[in-house]
Amino acid sequence: MRLCTVCEQPITRGPPTRVTCGYPCMRAHRRQNEARCRARVRQRHPEPARCYRCHRCHEEKPAAAFQRNRALASGLQSYCKACRQNYDAQPERRVKQRLRQHIWYLLHWEEVRRHQRQRLLFDPEYRAAWNAANLARYHADPAGALARRRERRQERRELETSAARRCFCGKALPEGQWFCRPLCKLKCSRFVCGLAPPHAHGS
Repeated sequence: MRLCTVCEQPITRGPPTRVTCGYPCMRAHRRQNEARCRARVRQRHPEPARCYRCHRCHEEKPAAAFQRNRALASGLQSYCKACRQNYDAQPERRVKQRLRQHIWYLLHWEEVRRHQRQRLLFDPEYRAAWNAANLARYHADPAGALARRRERRQERRELETSAARRCFCGKALPEGQWFCRPLCKLKCSRFVCGLAPPHAHGS
């Protein structure tokens, strides 16, 4: 019998690798893991040295001339502030930086939607409220809802027959639209940025 790592209640559903019994325990387990990771980072990264060598201009500079970076053992960036400013001013670097920021934005909203799907799956109260709201919108105007649904289906059929422009995944798109969903936009941004292999195009 598998027990939840948070409330120690038996886990009755889910895959064998599941360690929590429901959505609240899953959130608590995630917060515990984040706290442990932050504690390990604080223990692993000591205070930065008084002087540090820039990896671009190879000059010894004080720690105040570098920006902070907790991902490195020294706690500082590899480039000094002046070299970093010159490096970021390159045109191709600016384009890639904007694309990476856009990728982070898309990843953030994909994570938000994933949490929402998990909550719909594991939280019965939230799922009931969600279904009640959808039913209320439908019963407020059932004829209009069915008419809008038929219009959308007809538009999709006409779009598939014309196929003037297609998405990164191959789906037909209307005029003025370049992606059918945020995930395709994320894949395209990764491909343009060089973060995905060339065979990922069209997958």
